[in-house]
Amino acid sequence: PNSQLQWLCGGALVTEKHTITAAHCTQHPTLTMFTARMGELHLDPEVNDGAFPEDIPVTRAIKHPQYSASAFLNDIAIVILSKPVTFTKNRISPICLPFPSQMRNEKFVNKNPFIAGWGAQQFKGSSSKMLKEVQIRIVDNGGCAQAYRTVGGTVTERQLCASSVGSQPADACQGDSGGPLMFPKNGHFYLLGVVSFGYRCATPGYPGIYTRVTSYLDWLSENLSR
Repeated sequence: PNSQLQWLCGGALVTEKHTITAAHCTQHPTLTMFTARMGELHLDPEVNDGAFPEDIPVTRAIKHPQYSASAFLNDIAIVILSKPVTFTKNRISPICLPFPSQMRNEKFVNKNPFIAGWGAQQFKGSSSKMLKEVQIRIVDNGGCAQAYRTVGGTVTERQLCASSVGSQPADACQGDSGGPLMFPKNGHFYLLGVVSFGYRCATPGYPGIYTRVTSYLDWLSENLSR
């Protein structure tokens, strides 16, 4: 966006002062101050995209106490904003958390949620200036875990696996970390997952891995009041 801001990760706004992102996004060794950008579409300020983005400094981040940086387990964090966001219809609004009981116990296999972000459009490629969105399909954890064992990765039931719908490759990539896995239901979008890691990007046989938000609802409830 400008010479002083470096694009790092995505996130999902869940209250007027809290966003949810990946814990590994809060571990950056060289960045001492974070800013959350709300309501953005195109990162180039010269492009007239109709958006009115707002930059809000971050007060602090609360990463999950059992987060494992080496295995990307419990890869979830809450980012606390320095001031409340003003919600505006069709521009800035929070996503719902999957608190309904039928969603808490749902596996979501073969459901087709959405991901969005400004990340790279191919492995080690350049990031996108325009917000991109794609629909993907949640797959069974069994085959996903087996695939990642071949490359030294770990997949547990506290994670979701998702891959392309149809023949067109689709996946999160570098720069999309922390972004939302969004599921539309009854006129609302629910945060099912948080972009965590993958093997390259859209590699056949290796679905993208997402932190399963329903596994962390109690922890989120305790900390979203801060």
